[in-house]
Amino acid sequence: MKKSVFLSALAAMTFSFAFVGQAQAGQDKTVVVEGQGVIINGDAAMARDKAIEDALRKAVEQVVGTQVSSESVVQNYQLLEDKIYTKAKGFISNYKVLSSKKDGNVVTVKVQATVGTGKLTNQLEAIGILLQQMENPRIMILVSEQNIGQEYMSYWWGASAAQSSMNIVENTMIEVLQKKGFEFVDHQTLAGKIKVNKAFSISATPNNQQAKEIANLTDAQVVIVGQAIAKNAGTIRGTSMNSAQANISVRAVNTSNGDVIATSTKHQAAVHIDPTTAGTEALKKVAQKAAEDLATKILDKWQKDVATAKRIRLFVAGVGDYNLLLKFKSKLGEIVRGVKSVVERRVDGGVAELDVRLAGTASHFAKELSTKNFGKFSVKVLKVEANLVKVQLKP
Repeated sequence: MKKSVFLSALAAMTFSFAFVGQAQAGQDKTVVVEGQGVIINGDAAMARDKAIEDALRKAVEQVVGTQVSSESVVQNYQLLEDKIYTKAKGFISNYKVLSSKKDGNVVTVKVQATVGTGKLTNQLEAIGILLQQMENPRIMILVSEQNIGQEYMSYWWGASAAQSSMNIVENTMIEVLQKKGFEFVDHQTLAGKIKVNKAFSISATPNNQQAKEIANLTDAQVVIVGQAIAKNAGTIRGTSMNSAQANISVRAVNTSNGDVIATSTKHQAAVHIDPTTAGTEALKKVAQKAAEDLATKILDKWQKDVATAKRIRLFVAGVGDYNLLLKFKSKLGEIVRGVKSVVERRVDGGVAELDVRLAGTASHFAKELSTKNFGKFSVKVLKVEANLVKVQLKP
């Protein structure tokens, strides 16, 4: 009886608890969930605690579902269980028990919980799931640089690439991004191929189309383009120390469709008795800041793509009859999972280019295309990249 009264009193209360290290404002997501706990040996209070723990876990699971595709959740369930779900409280900024009730030997609570998405994102990033769900796209860096004492921009590509490239910015960005799980294309084997190809007449800062042409010689799905310049700001008053100021402007481009994924512009300074060394340090610092900024923005963009729908370029060969293309487009929306919309861009020489808004990955989309029954014609998958699929229709 006393325990029933105690439970009723608890049910009438609302309880909130703030954990240390809340996520920054604007990076939280609030959800309402239910949790349950079984009363063992008549201990209703303990059951209520277990019910709250269950609710907080479900809150974190729900928010993970908005950041990671359902396919990735299934594939990585054990990893999510070990690294996130069993530590759910660590991702909760605060919570409030809205109601509590007892039904037989089960206590059920309804909880309003705020999940720190910034901290959750960092953990998902650390265990590689955010990149995995985008099929681990490979990156190439095309960032020219100019240090103090250099007359011209330094870069490795194009006909003017005879300038000595120190690779200060590139190496720094690779070091930062690799720690976050990004994979890179080594340009060393590509540099000679570009230099001897007279078709490439590319400036120190390639435009998006030129960047795509270079990256398409490899299997890079993302290219980071831009430039970084360090300048001597003079000596610090009363000392012999030189101050260097470095600026960088970069953008990440999707090589399959030319979309700009993210941009970053940063400024940093460094001091050293040697002006060139000061410039080198300033370039390293500004490259690090830009790489960290790009990583955050790229992952945020990819999270949104997974949560909503991303754009896949679909090239369809074998379109001898336009009516065949119309039937194919109609079937896409009817029988292929994840397809939200299909927009026709052009048809030329029997090849159609379509923009498909898709909830899911390109590989999953390709699998759907190759296994579904399209009736009077078949679909053969020819090529699959992170944001591009090529198929052929066969009547």
